Amino acid sequence: MILSEKNVSRLTVLLPSFSILVLSVILTYAIISYQNFFLEKEFEEDKNSYIKNQKSIIQNEVSKIFDLIDFKNKVIQIRLQKKVENEMKSFYSIVESVYLTYKDTKTKE
Repeated sequence: MILSEKNVSRLTVLLPSFSILVLSVILTYAIISYQNFFLEKEFEEDKNSYIKNQKSIIQNEVSKIFDLIDFKNKVIQIRLQKKVENEMKSFYSIVESVYLTYKDTKTKE
């Protein structure tokens, strides 16, 4: 097959155009693949950072709740202790009153 001048001129125009088109497709694919890889990596880093952040926030909230429960328990314990002390004072007062009222009376023995 002999190449004529007409075919050669077509080849000189079409071959570089076709080569540029193929090269452009390959470069576009490579750029998109690289960007996809980079975005997936960044997404994983952001996801891990977010999970770590949320975990820390939850741990802090749970710690605050435990501290609040401890505080409430201490307050309740102090209030109960004061109530018991007041009840005991009242009891001793009643016992002393009864004793003073009946201390001079003798029992039937």
